[in-house]
Parts: sequence; C-alpha cells; structure tokens
Amino acid sequence: MNTNNLNQLQHYVRKSGLKAKLQQPNKYTPVPQLIIDLGKDYKKRALYLHITEQISSGMVNSAAGKAIDVTTLRFFVMFPFQIKEAHTEDVCRYLFRINTNCELGNLVLRDKERLIVYQYSHLTIGNVIDAAAVDIVISIVELLFNTFEEAIEMLASGAKSLKKFEEESYQLLKGSEFNNTQFSKILKKSKFKP
Repeated sequence: MNTNNLNQLQHYVRKSGLKAKLQQPNKYTPVPQLIIDLGKDYKKRALYLHITEQISSGMVNSAAGKAIDVTTLRFFVMFPFQIKEAHTEDVCRYLFRINTNCELGNLVLRDKERLIVYQYSHLTIGNVIDAAAVDIVISIVELLFNTFEEAIEMLASGAKSLKKFEEESYQLLKGSEFNNTQFSKILKKSKFKP
C-alpha cells in the first residue's frame, strides 16, 4: 500500500509541533497508520489520534462520465476508559445528545470492548491529502475531549446520574453556544475553506 500521503502528512503534523509516527501494518492493524500524540487528558493519560488512508481508484464520476480516484482519510481516537455495563444505555443517550449538538460530533460506542471512540472519515478527490482538514479534526478532537471527557467518564462509571449530566450539559451547550461558536473559531484559524 502506498504510504506516501501519510508520510507527507506526518511531516506536516511534525512541522506544526505535534509528535507523530508512521506505523506499518502489523497483526493488530492491517494497514499503515499515522499516530499523532495529542498529549495527556485530564487524568494524565496519553491520547493518540490514528489516521489511516484508503485510495479507491477508478470511481466513476457520473457528471463527467470519467473515472476518478477518491482518497479517504479515517480518523479515530479511543477514550481511555471502559463503560460499566449497567451504564451503557445512559452513556449512549448522552453521546447521542453530544453528537446532535456538535458539528462533527462522531462519538460512537464499541459495544464489544465497552469503549467510546471518536471517528470521522474525510474524502478528497484524487490522491491528495488536505492538511487543513487534519488541522480541523485535531482541533475538534481536542475540544471534545476538553469539554466532555470527564463528564462522559463520570457517567460511564456511575459517579454521576444522567439527569444531572443533562442539566449541566444543557447549560454548557446552550450557554456557550458550543455547537456554532467554537466550531466557527476552529474554521477561522484553519486554512480549510468549505
């Protein structure tokens, strides 16, 4: 598999001051991935953003009638804790509320492992990586973790009730206008133009 784009992306990320390493396929991950060190969370646990790439050659563009290549970057970050089984339903409801109120809020539950993952796929035409899109995803992941990780973990462990979280989250989401204001700031500081 071609890792040239991931190599270029690694160089770009390192230039922006983040640590990143390219991991070759292994028995756990069948494709190359770029792993970006996002630092530590509120409990000083390491957070890593994983990026994989898939190039689909020869997709047909119905408007032009010709074959094009599509590059898909897949981003994911695992939250560094598990959900207690008794609190799964409450966590799912809370994640649903976050996802519906946040731009690019793609928090999902991996039921088998009892883990929460942020995942996002970004498509580009051709074999070109959009570095500005990576900036945006990194900023959104940092914002989601800084804003919601502690609350989600408290809910997942049963330390706080869903009702209490809903009251606090409503104030956070509506009072700070997280869904529009914060996302607008991220877009303005990036080079990405939708």
